[in-house]
Amino acid sequence: MLTRLPLALLLAGLCTASSPSDGFAQTSPNATPSNGTPAKQDAAKVRARAFLSTDKLPAGGRTRVAVVLDVEPGWHINSNPAPTKYAVPTTIAVQTARGTTVGTFAYPTLPPATPGGPRRPVKELSGRVVLTAPITVPVEAAGANESLTVVVKYQACNANSCLRPKTLTFGGMLPVAAPGSPIRPANAEWFPTESERGDATRTAER
Repeated sequence: MLTRLPLALLLAGLCTASSPSDGFAQTSPNATPSNGTPAKQDAAKVRARAFLSTDKLPAGGRTRVAVVLDVEPGWHINSNPAPTKYAVPTTIAVQTARGTTVGTFAYPTLPPATPGGPRRPVKELSGRVVLTAPITVPVEAAGANESLTVVVKYQACNANSCLRPKTLTFGGMLPVAAPGSPIRPANAEWFPTESERGDATRTAER
């Protein structure tokens, strides 16, 4: 069932956020968003936030978005691809209004089973999970505000059973830099370097 949530106008020191570490977050229907902190939902086993790797969107350029999922202790969600044909994979889609495109989100992987072999997918995700994707911004959006709506679909399971699949929807308004405006890095803690990527997003190996 799709849960529609109000937009939280909180992003990387822009809009109503107060510092570059603020993001935009999942909130409950009656909550007042503040500083990217998601409100508690009684039945939810997962909370979600999103952050940019820059302090604003670069017109005609690229940046990255990180979706941070906090899974309740004792529970896990499935990776993508899911471990079995009966399991529901976790998916993230991002909707925009001005032609900004978001690439494929990178899911955690394990080191090769044998030297030189391929990295292996993580079957289950638990604890804090950080998934990142590239963003490409059209030059025509310069000086405007871009709307990003993040849709996370997942199924939470514990050692005994799985709940029905859920959908989280949240987002924010993101200013696009005007021509000649400086673009500064932000939220480095959510964006591992190339050498750190893979293990850095994994909080559990199963």
